[in-house]
Amino acid sequence: MSSERLVFRKQNKSLKLRYLAFIILFGSILFFQFSLQLQSNNQEKRKEIPLQHEVVVALKLVQVYVTDKKGKPVPDLIQSDFEINDNGKIMPFSHFEKHVVSLPETAAVVQETALSPEAVPKIGRKFFLFFDLGFSDPNGIIKAKKAGLHFVDTQVQPSDEVGVISYSTSKLLTLHEYLTTNHKKVRQVVEGLSVFSGIGRAEKLEDYFLSRFMEEIGRDDIKAEFNENEFLARLVRERSGFSVDENRRSSYMQQIANFSVSIKNLAQSLRYIPGAKNIVFFSGGISKSALYGTGTAADIPEDPFVSHEAIVRYSNALEGAYPDSGLLKNYEGMIQELKASNCNVYTVDISRNLNEANVDNLGSMTLVRRTAGGEDSLKQLSSQTGGKYYGNTMDYRKIVEDIQNTTGAYYVLGYSIDEKWDGKYHKIKVKVKRKGCEVYGQGGYFNPKPFKDYTGYEKLLHIIDLALSDNPQFQAPIELPSIALPVFANGETRFMAVSQIPQEKLQDISGPQTEMITLVFDEQSNVRILEGKRVNFSEAGQDKFYPYAIHPLPPGKYYCRIVLRNLETGRAARASSVLLIPESVGSGLRLYPPLLLKIEQNSKFIQGSKNLSLFDLYPFNSSYYAPIFGELSAGIPTIFAAVRCSGPSLPSPEVNLTAHLIDLLSGDAIPVSLNMINRSRENQTQICFVELALGKLRPGRYTLYFIAHEANGTSKSQTATIFTVK
Repeated sequence: MSSERLVFRKQNKSLKLRYLAFIILFGSILFFQFSLQLQSNNQEKRKEIPLQHEVVVALKLVQVYVTDKKGKPVPDLIQSDFEINDNGKIMPFSHFEKHVVSLPETAAVVQETALSPEAVPKIGRKFFLFFDLGFSDPNGIIKAKKAGLHFVDTQVQPSDEVGVISYSTSKLLTLHEYLTTNHKKVRQVVEGLSVFSGIGRAEKLEDYFLSRFMEEIGRDDIKAEFNENEFLARLVRERSGFSVDENRRSSYMQQIANFSVSIKNLAQSLRYIPGAKNIVFFSGGISKSALYGTGTAADIPEDPFVSHEAIVRYSNALEGAYPDSGLLKNYEGMIQELKASNCNVYTVDISRNLNEANVDNLGSMTLVRRTAGGEDSLKQLSSQTGGKYYGNTMDYRKIVEDIQNTTGAYYVLGYSIDEKWDGKYHKIKVKVKRKGCEVYGQGGYFNPKPFKDYTGYEKLLHIIDLALSDNPQFQAPIELPSIALPVFANGETRFMAVSQIPQEKLQDISGPQTEMITLVFDEQSNVRILEGKRVNFSEAGQDKFYPYAIHPLPPGKYYCRIVLRNLETGRAARASSVLLIPESVGSGLRLYPPLLLKIEQNSKFIQGSKNLSLFDLYPFNSSYYAPIFGELSAGIPTIFAAVRCSGPSLPSPEVNLTAHLIDLLSGDAIPVSLNMINRSRENQTQICFVELALGKLRPGRYTLYFIAHEANGTSKSQTATIFTVK
């Protein structure tokens, strides 16, 4: 596992009740600041046990891009061409990779020399498509969407991880889609992006955590450190009309401040995602005069489509002649955080030229950008983070192709470090010995720090990473076994997912402050189920815990994930499964896949959903039986099964149930003795609890078939499940 991890700093923010409406409006950021206050209050009620982190030797991976003096990639370097300096010390490196990425239809070329024996995680290209909706006009946003879609369609490699972010004056920062190789979903998000809404999975997680926080903390406990003037200024910003020029100027300045703080928070949260993060930033930029000053309105060039009086009026009234040193300091601090987090920002200027529209028909904020321009702010952002600036052009194809060429050849260097949990920054420098080469890469890294010091926004990205990533960047979670089964209950189709946590894997995530989150995605990767609750794994005397969730779902194919996270340590476990829910039968019988069980005592089942319990669907004695997760130890001659059979008019007398077993290696049929222990009825469903005598099975894979048929009819149904004997 890469040693890069996210650094978190504790923030204690609260809000006054009178500002509740404002909080909800800007909840995407405020929630992250407030959630830690709730957790801190809970922690003060009990004695904290300091967490001890051992110093371990870890492999530090560094990703660099190398170009010649003309900006073209240099793809033919070897390990001996590089030299790494960490805090002034030259480090011998034991891992080397070379990647040459061409067009999507051509596979990437990878050369790897791994001298270290441990498994090394691969670092690929990472892109965030960042749409600035706050400092851009509608035409610019349309232009940005076309460029983003072209980038996804023509330049992205199958192994590239891509995310989608936006910024707006109302929601501030929104993470629509986290880093994913599901480029179809990324395209869907970009295509549906507007000033007012998004459709990303990560965005749904943001909204969910905000609403849950508001419910848990209670509105009477919400307080704020915002002063009266700042609050009023933000309210003024949202008004549709202004009568005082100073209000307009203050509003614009406040937007710049909000933007800088939001992006700074994001940059701090991206610190420990390994490798370079390439941010393609579509924006009109921040007004030059607000950050750097422009002199007077007389210094602004004349334009045939804009009256000089209009320029004077807007320039003097909204911005003034002098820069705001505080805003510039905040903006430069934001850039430094992006640089420290190894974020290369490629700025694409999507502002409109003055001759594209009549100024009198433009909003005041848009006109300010035209009279003063945002080019300088975008150039500073790109040049200081190792990216590039692309001027106001309609040729977006050329822009995205240039970004592809710039990032198309990169190297990954790995060296051993003593990993310490102190959060300190290490400055690194990579040198290429070949003359004429320019190196672009991370300027340093931060040591990890305890989870209790994470900021609220960092904790949000942490759970999004666990929930959405196939290969989480922040940590390697404990991967748990899982079963997902379709059922028909109370007149509708549902899914049931259950997982298992053995005692030996429980210590990192157990405790009174553990959250359980259930996520279900459809085939288009849309979130269909998102539910969470606090659970307690601290009950003594239990050998295994079985968290489960049950929810209604229409027929279809789904991907289920249960995430468990200790809110004090940050350690997490998760279980993943795939589920196919068939159409409910119109006539006859439907036998649903069985829940296989074994004899096991001293287990605890934990419900993660609010409706039906596991034992409503599968009535068995939880103190005596536990699920089988696809594997069976050799020598166990008997197992058990809970089987559900449904039909529009379930016949009476009861249906008959038989079973047989097939050895998948030999194809031989193995006789199975089925003993009916118990039957029960639930409207149109019969539930059978049976004992299966398997005999002595040799190691291998087996298919267990169940057949249900009417005792006095012709209707029958069959289902099957596969398990392994080890």
